[in-house]
Amino acid sequence: MATELGIQAEELLALVHSEAPLASVLELTAQVQGNAVRLTVALAAVARAGGATWDEVAAAAGISSASARARWGGPKAARLVAGASPTAVHRPRSAIHWTAPIANNGFLPTAPAVRERARMLGSALKVLQQRSPLSIEQLARMADVPLAAVYMALDGQAVAPWPTTYTLADLLGGEPGELRWLWERAWHGSVRLSPADEFGALSTVLRGARLGAGAPALPAISEQAGLAFEETAAIFDGGVEPDWPTLCRLVNCFGVSPEELRTLRVSEQRRIPFGAEG
Repeated sequence: MATELGIQAEELLALVHSEAPLASVLELTAQVQGNAVRLTVALAAVARAGGATWDEVAAAAGISSASARARWGGPKAARLVAGASPTAVHRPRSAIHWTAPIANNGFLPTAPAVRERARMLGSALKVLQQRSPLSIEQLARMADVPLAAVYMALDGQAVAPWPTTYTLADLLGGEPGELRWLWERAWHGSVRLSPADEFGALSTVLRGARLGAGAPALPAISEQAGLAFEETAAIFDGGVEPDWPTLCRLVNCFGVSPEELRTLRVSEQRRIPFGAEG
């Protein structure tokens, strides 16, 4: 929790320097304050579990024993540690994202283990937003999502649940399915779904990875991967399935480990050689 609090403090400073709307800054400030309180309660609970008396905890904090017990003891303190309000409904949380959802909308602050993956998902959403006539404020209003949460999702500082991610991509004129693989990596830390049932063609995943890399132009991808432009275009259109070495060269262009796509790739025996699409 201490590490996450430090990360959120850094994100708050970044948000301030990015000239984000004041409402976004204040909302994140409130979250940082809440996590600071939970951290203090947790430290007191750890001390108590280790055998410290309330007098000892109070002396370390420079307050009275009665104040320490009132602030950091009892059921209210336990709820604070859990990140829940007295009336909150319990919701299961991912093992990776253990901090409280932002504004009770299910947005999960990015954990260190998936920060780069969340950044790629945010980059894909940002590309769609830059292509769209919608401003971020309009997008937040139409999706019925807090403005601060949308800013954080686009910056990769938070990950929205899949229904919300789908809605954001759809409102921005994108193809939500192209973001599903990116979302799985960012939300769960690994892809857990069947490619045949959930993702469709490998080209869909590649188009999503391209968006996550900032949507580089196909000629630049072709040159970097050492492929003919026509073959690259056919792969991204779904007309040709790349063999494993070609797939490795392509995803390396996007900063993705080829091993992450090994289980998604159709067997090489079913590959359609370039030039034989007909």
